[in-house]
Amino acid sequence: MSVDGKERALSGYQQRKILTGGHFMWLGQAARRDTILRRTVADSLRATTVLGGSGSYTVSGSAYTERLDYFYDPNGIGQTVPATCRVNGEYWYHSFTTPFDSLSAPADKRQHIVEVWRRVP
Repeated sequence: MSVDGKERALSGYQQRKILTGGHFMWLGQAARRDTILRRTVADSLRATTVLGGSGSYTVSGSAYTERLDYFYDPNGIGQTVPATCRVNGEYWYHSFTTPFDSLSAPADKRQHIVEVWRRVP
């Protein structure tokens, strides 16, 4: 994954994204959360929090758009997320800007995200 052109390792975090029949689902959680000792509130949140979202998607050429029907942040529900995508072998490259309605956000608050997903048979 890269954010604003800088590689960001996702060590300590795992996620899955499933696309099928015009619908998608994404889930993410701390890796090995069963081993997190709950000494602090932050530890407990890491151990118990699962992020995610789902909804419908459309794709036309390299234009990919998601509509969020469910999302971990209630402010995202109902939003449309424009993105680009491409496939290279077993890898799918998914690129978008946050916030999703980036035209209304000041340039210094926008982040360009590039995710690389591997197809699992």
